[in-house]
Amino acid sequence: MALNNPFGSPSRRDRLGLFISRRDIMETDITILTNAQTHDGDSAFMSKTHVCTADGWATQPYDRALTFDAVVETIHDIEHLSELLTLLEGAPHACIVRGQPIGATHHIRRLLHDNERCSATLRANPAGLRWVMLDFDKVPVGSLALADSDARLSYLVSLLPAEFDDVSYHYQWSSSAGVRGWDTLSCHLWFMLDVPWLCGDLHARFETGDFRDIEVDSAPFVANQVHYTAAPVFIGGVDPIDESRSGLVRRANETVRLSRWVKPVSSPPPPSCHLPPRPSGAAFEDLLAEIGPNYHRPILRAAAHYAAVTPGREYDANYLRDRLCEAIQMGIQGKNRKSDYLNRSYLDRVIRGAEFKFGRAF
Repeated sequence: MALNNPFGSPSRRDRLGLFISRRDIMETDITILTNAQTHDGDSAFMSKTHVCTADGWATQPYDRALTFDAVVETIHDIEHLSELLTLLEGAPHACIVRGQPIGATHHIRRLLHDNERCSATLRANPAGLRWVMLDFDKVPVGSLALADSDARLSYLVSLLPAEFDDVSYHYQWSSSAGVRGWDTLSCHLWFMLDVPWLCGDLHARFETGDFRDIEVDSAPFVANQVHYTAAPVFIGGVDPIDESRSGLVRRANETVRLSRWVKPVSSPPPPSCHLPPRPSGAAFEDLLAEIGPNYHRPILRAAAHYAAVTPGREYDANYLRDRLCEAIQMGIQGKNRKSDYLNRSYLDRVIRGAEFKFGRAF
């Protein structure tokens, strides 16, 4: 994929009234991984393909890419970011990561640490980055009767911290959005920040900090985590949301000013000899107890933990579903109706996602 200066000439920015000195201060890097290839050396598709059949849409997942070429672009504002993302929609072998390449940029793996065979190829930018992608995955909204894309996007933004209110953003509905209705919402929202933030600080804040129950996946803040950008392919039918699949939403402010947050310093645990033995499965029970009044993120965490630690022969998807249902029914009422989270289709999608993530095949 050739990236031929998608942002136009420097004079274009001057016509928008931005001084060159300010542009230098506000610029930030974004790493594009191109020429994705599988283990066998074939081109890897970084987008889903939907085939129209007599029984509805049949979906072919992303290819498992092993190697990429890395290209670092510089962006200055939300308009630049939106233009780049729109360009990448037509690049099926490309994606984005937050990390910056170390050394070689051709035919590399997404490695943050050295191993016996390969050296690290990416690292978190030590100066931080001024852009973020917030990943909403399968947020249930069946009871809300959201009529159109604008209403759905407004609802997702309403779930974010107050700092994101009235800030411009670029949205990309997921590759499967609209294919099987709108009982759940999966979308990427891209924002510019007023100052750079480190990957580790963002990950900690959304994973265990004051943003942990915001309906956003913390995984994309890991420096080598893929951000899918290619548009899905539809064979034998048309995209059900067509031109509304992505776009730039303009608001009064151009950047998000995140409130100050200091990562807590954990005290060392007491010597293990003084601790009573912790029962098997206690961590899973703790995660179930966190469900309500916030539901989606705690449900995802509980399902992921069970799928990750339960031995193969003991793993039981029906048991997991039943325990999640019990926890939802016992939880304090939240913003959505509990019926949205008790919906069998929603829970099955959550469980399948956890199974896929941790390599369970049944």
